[in-house]
Amino acid sequence: MAVHGDQQFEGDQRGNQGFWADPRCAYKSDYFSHQEAGGVVNAHHIVTFIVVMHGFRSADMTYGSGYGHSIVLSVDYENKLPTAYDDCYSALDWVSREKSSKPWLERANLSRVFLSGYSAGGNIAHQVAIKAIRDKACGVKIKGLLPIHPYFGSQRRTKLETADGAATDVTESADGSDRDYYGCNFEKVEMCNKEWRRFPAVVVYVAELDFLKEREVMYAEFLKKKGVKGVNLVEAEGESHVYHVFRPESEATRLLQKRMSEFINSH
Repeated sequence: MAVHGDQQFEGDQRGNQGFWADPRCAYKSDYFSHQEAGGVVNAHHIVTFIVVMHGFRSADMTYGSGYGHSIVLSVDYENKLPTAYDDCYSALDWVSREKSSKPWLERANLSRVFLSGYSAGGNIAHQVAIKAIRDKACGVKIKGLLPIHPYFGSQRRTKLETADGAATDVTESADGSDRDYYGCNFEKVEMCNKEWRRFPAVVVYVAELDFLKEREVMYAEFLKKKGVKGVNLVEAEGESHVYHVFRPESEATRLLQKRMSEFINSH
């Protein structure tokens, strides 16, 4: 069961894949398999909690098995920035407030939370982490970020972004700001050194043929320069932007899932 406000919505069972709830374009939860090597997970076993932000115009969760034995919350949001940041951060606040009263949240370890998202969702995961750092009343502890092909930009385009066939649209702000506003250009976010030192570990997943690859590499390098510890870059050779959404059963997607699981288990 999951909730939106005071309303409750029943999910359905998906065999060994656990419980799924989809409350009317609000919060989703996906509780994966209880099976572990050597037996069944104890009913009271506390598990990792993961929040996923999908890409704009897509709520696909086909790469979810990369999160392993976890409770996963997929957040729907308004497709405008910065409204999407507020929508997604409010989901974290909702979880911390409702944990004790919602059965499907009882086993969630809120001191071990990971943020993930692909394309625009990767951008949002970054901004939600910043909000959590700045909010002294935040009730969760973010251990790591797993942005997949995160969608950032700036007024100054990279070589790949100006190449023939490259996408021309970028993340949109609610007030019509250009590509150098903080939600699009990660270099414009104002954070002090103390706040950057609290930023969680990050693994940035890039695709070799993605027109955003250069920007994504710049993002990883930017975090390192800010003193963020545990920043890694993982590239999928011969793959394009969000390939895992379009080819969920491919070997490349399975490798992505494996690497995500390894990152989560190591932090």
